Formats: sequence, C-alpha cells, structure tokens
Amino acid sequence: MNADCQESKVDSRFKRKRVVMARRIFLSEMDRSFDLEFWDKVGVEGRWSAAWEMTAEVQKIRGKDGDQPRLQRSVQSIQRARS
Repeated sequence: MNADCQESKVDSRFKRKRVVMARRIFLSEMDRSFDLEFWDKVGVEGRWSAAWEMTAEVQKIRGKDGDQPRLQRSVQSIQRARS
C-alpha cells in the first residue's frame, strides 16, 4: 500500500489536502477497507467537498449552471390549536 498526502490549492476560497493512495491486491481479497481508509484520510472537509463537486457536475449534466447549486428547502407552518 502506498499513501501520500500533499497540499494543493483547489479553489481560491478553499484549501484542502490532496490524498493519493494506491493498493495492489487480488480480486478475491478485495473488500471495503481501502475505501474506508481513503475517506478517513480525506476527512470531513474532503467528503463535503467531494459531495459538493458531484452536485455541481449533476447540475451541469442537467444543463444548469453548476456554479451555484442550492440545497433543497422545505417550508412548513405549524400553529397551535386554540382551546
């Protein structure tokens, strides 16, 4: 297994670690340990950034501007019953 971390500037607003990992195994030995180790090294910020990038890509595929994707919002009003 080879793991390497280095700093890289991704966007003018964000800085994150670039995680590069490689592993050679037989298909019969494949499990989720590599994926879990990778996402653990990336950290919370890296997972959030990856999810945000995928959201922007989906918006572009759908023909929308991927620069400002928005989170879904639900609005609900609850009123107390008068007794």
